[in-house]
Amino acid sequence: MTINERFELIIKVLFNGNKRAFAKAVGISPTVVENIVGARRVKPSYDVLFKVCSNANISAEWILFGNGDAPFTETFNPRKDLVLRGSDDSEYNAEESACENEAEQEQLNVDNKGVVDYLSAQLKEKEMEIGSLHEEIGRLKERNAQLQHRNSELETELSRGLQSQTDSREFTPQYESQKV
Repeated sequence: MTINERFELIIKVLFNGNKRAFAKAVGISPTVVENIVGARRVKPSYDVLFKVCSNANISAEWILFGNGDAPFTETFNPRKDLVLRGSDDSEYNAEESACENEAEQEQLNVDNKGVVDYLSAQLKEKEMEIGSLHEEIGRLKERNAQLQHRNSELETELSRGLQSQTDSREFTPQYESQKV
């Protein structure tokens, strides 16, 4: 099952197939949901995954990798049963408070910025490391080619040397017959 199919399953089971309700409950736009489960089948971004895992109580391990069983077994009323998490990690019931509060959304974006900045720095560091490794691989390939060439030269020299030794030997018997 792909990540897109797992999104479809979440929408089908938890939101009775209502993509707009799912989008509203987890705090993403319906267009983003349609892009993930619709014809385009794009992969969800980190922000989308974060909101789905946080706001719909879905296991990141399951949604990313499909490991284990689906974290839900029956449908429920998302307006009544869904527990949302605020930017300060406090919990509140979706029926009591709407997730469309702009201040909370802005705080969530600020909180995510730190994570995104950290991940971006890690990505740049790994890209530099990969670049260095590519350069080292290039140097090693060049050195390997030089050594193979030198090995061929030595084998040729050795072959010529052995051939010339064989050609220059004369047969000299150890015992000469004596004349009587």
